Amino acid sequence: MPDQKIVLITGGNGGIGYATAEALARDPSFHVIIGSRSLQKGQEALSKLSEQKGSVTLVQLDVTDPESVASAVTTVERDYGRLEVLVNNAAIGVAGPSMSAETLRYVFETNVFGVGRMTEAFLPLLRKSSNPRIVHVTSGLGSLTLKASGELSAPYNAYTVSKAALNMMALCHMEQFGDEIKVLVLTPGFVATNLGGDPEGWRKQGAEDPANSGKFIKTVIEGHRDSDRKNMLKEGGTFPW
Repeated sequence: MPDQKIVLITGGNGGIGYATAEALARDPSFHVIIGSRSLQKGQEALSKLSEQKGSVTLVQLDVTDPESVASAVTTVERDYGRLEVLVNNAAIGVAGPSMSAETLRYVFETNVFGVGRMTEAFLPLLRKSSNPRIVHVTSGLGSLTLKASGELSAPYNAYTVSKAALNMMALCHMEQFGDEIKVLVLTPGFVATNLGGDPEGWRKQGAEDPANSGKFIKTVIEGHRDSDRKNMLKEGGTFPW
């Protein structure tokens, strides 16, 4: 394990997070830590990943709970002493146009505050790595450019606002950490996951399989897109802020 890159993925028990864990678990140069709010769902994901003999472990992790995050930091520090890659993937979505304070607060707690909490909490362990990086998984729905141009319309207002906020946080992290910690932000595109509530329905509308996103995120983790890291990344190119 000293020669492996330690990667922690929030929301790693399902969807894009699980697909990323699966892609990394096939590569012996990585050890993957699945962060899962639900231990039961995390155990189910761990069992599936263990079948392919990857190096994977599980940590209970609720990004909205400071005590859960602190406990995860303690576990990672005790077991590995460092962290090479933090993948801030956990997210929630609320369908509909509501942007009430209550709805925004609910979505921001995971999609924005949770990302900030995780990043701050794991900084000491990231700094113990020789080549640390933070990967923020955002959404093209948070693009201000496309929203202003009228090209973007989706019935997830609170979600899109939260992802726009995450994009700014990512840019601030890039500025804050400079070359000390590489910060990358990416949009996986239109993917069939439970975030939208009906993955099969999304597939019928052309949504991609999460496995494709997992492979893409692995290339970002491996550094293949570092030359574009001041941009919002998408597979094969960049996406307008």
